Amino acid sequence: MVFNNAQEAFESYYDVISKVGKDFFNTKALFNQGFEILNPLDNYINTDYRKWNPTYAEREWDWYLSGNPNAKKISNLHLYGKK
Repeated sequence: MVFNNAQEAFESYYDVISKVGKDFFNTKALFNQGFEILNPLDNYINTDYRKWNPTYAEREWDWYLSGNPNAKKISNLHLYGKK
């Protein structure tokens, strides 16, 4: 699938996951998915019910790029401006 931006990808996959997603560790998931985002810098998700937080998204992306599989770092509240 090809999307123009993160908003389109989110809205499309949210519908699919809610209908056919598999139960996986207290959430729903799709496996073996691939897609392309034509404008990856257009990465804000503005859907009200998503409550998307750009600061959290940036920290999570930094954690992903670090290659560290330990999620403890991303779970620390001080990473999100809270002490």
